[in-house]
Amino acid sequence: MPWSTFLTQYSENPIPETFLTADLLLPLPNLGLIEVSGAEALSFLQGQFTNDVRQVTETRSQLSAWCNSKGRVLFTFRLFKRDGNYYLLLPQIQVAALLKRLSLYKLRSAVNLAALELPQFGFSGPHSAQGLENGWGCAPPAEIHDSLTVAGITVLKVAAHRYWVGSSSVEVLSKLWSDLANLAQVVSAKAWELLDIAARLPTVLPEVSEEFVPQMLNYEQLPGVSFTKGCYSGQEVVARTQHLGTPKRRLYLATVSIARLFKVGEDLYNIQQEAVGKVVNVQSDPRGGCLMLAVLPVSEVGNETLRTQEGAVLSIIEAVS
Repeated sequence: MPWSTFLTQYSENPIPETFLTADLLLPLPNLGLIEVSGAEALSFLQGQFTNDVRQVTETRSQLSAWCNSKGRVLFTFRLFKRDGNYYLLLPQIQVAALLKRLSLYKLRSAVNLAALELPQFGFSGPHSAQGLENGWGCAPPAEIHDSLTVAGITVLKVAAHRYWVGSSSVEVLSKLWSDLANLAQVVSAKAWELLDIAARLPTVLPEVSEEFVPQMLNYEQLPGVSFTKGCYSGQEVVARTQHLGTPKRRLYLATVSIARLFKVGEDLYNIQQEAVGKVVNVQSDPRGGCLMLAVLPVSEVGNETLRTQEGAVLSIIEAVS
């Protein structure tokens, strides 16, 4: 059975209210991969992305972004290396667009670009490290952004107590999945997006592509931007923004008590009903209402003046609880 078909049975599985602290096994049909190989893969990617690709190794991944010439973010993704090749991990709905755009810049470079169907899943929770060690046979990466490939399985530590797991072998990955399913609750893929939001890890989707410079997304703090790597698309604007100090708009984690699911790119308003912010990522919160990442004016955060179109006030979360 194809891996994607196997995962469809879990597409409607509920997410517990304890999603931040529970052990969860997460199918990830919503994520896709682009493989970049060839003798000039490193130099090609280094000239495009915001982070220093030279720091990506078989044991270290990184968050990065691709900007247009005006420094506005087109795509965000995680970059890692496996078996000598580079891989971009990003939403499946953006794979074709990013691949097409990368191809335009390839020219005569000794680089091969391809969308890749790699069986994958996520594992999260306080016992995730021990569970992976027991099922995989070796300790998973200890530090956030670390990567490890053993016995055909690649594991990335993407956040505290959260891992991405992938393998080219459905048989190998299915066995590990079965072992972990005895230890954790299997939930829908929306839980991965919800955990990203709670961890303040933004994903730039088509609805907000080219809207923000990296600093508006707090991307330099993750860190997803290098200020020492040299030139890349939009680098002058990104560097100038950094040297000017704190941007006037930043990314915030917020909750809204009303139940409707907001749309990515939806406007948010101040008390004068002026559109001053935008929803970047949003998911229904199983504890009630919605959890979102939004770019908001720094000057208005904390005054309880920011609200939705209906007038529901945004509650800014300083720390995830």
